[in-house]
Amino acid sequence: MWLCADGLEIIPCSHVGHVFRKQHPYDFPGGSGVVFVHNTRRAAEVWMDHYKQLYYETNPSAQYVQFGSIEDRLELKHNLKCRPFDWYMRNVYPELKVPDYFERNDSIVNDRNRINNFDVELAKHGALRQLGHECLDTMGNKNLGHLFMYQCHGQGINQDWAFTFDRLLKNSNSNLCVTLNGFEPNRPVVLAECVGDDSQVSSKLKILNNAG
Repeated sequence: MWLCADGLEIIPCSHVGHVFRKQHPYDFPGGSGVVFVHNTRRAAEVWMDHYKQLYYETNPSAQYVQFGSIEDRLELKHNLKCRPFDWYMRNVYPELKVPDYFERNDSIVNDRNRINNFDVELAKHGALRQLGHECLDTMGNKNLGHLFMYQCHGQGINQDWAFTFDRLLKNSNSNLCVTLNGFEPNRPVVLAECVGDDSQVSSKLKILNNAG
């Protein structure tokens, strides 16, 4: 809207919300996580210019999801003489903090270490909130999907976690557990079926936050 037309008026007293469903009444080919990444990757490739690197840094597995042809979208963008995304960041949403040169990397990795330095607090709706305003989030990913830190929304679902009696960290929505994807350092931590082996015991995990 802002890039290709006049703009959209924001009324300060207005409220916009989203009600999350427990489950969708329709199917997603390949799973909702794949469909979500397919759509968001298309949006990033068409509209975000060099800022799309932020998208890939926070969702690295997206590079493996096919997003189809965007030639017609790019042609439309050109014909409408749309402004670059940097214009939007500078003129429409300048208060949005962007990490310096996109150096942020908040994905969870295997540090072959302990959870002792996992500095989080238990927030409402089962959220695990890191110091600040970000929570552990599945981003809609399912089995073997990566995990990320994302802005806390307080709605549960992707951010709804529970520690089980056998020391597993389980997402209450998907019933999958945080799992080490191999024991080598810096391998992504993923969601997987809860089996209770060494790859899922919470004492093996650590959050790395390189935001500075």
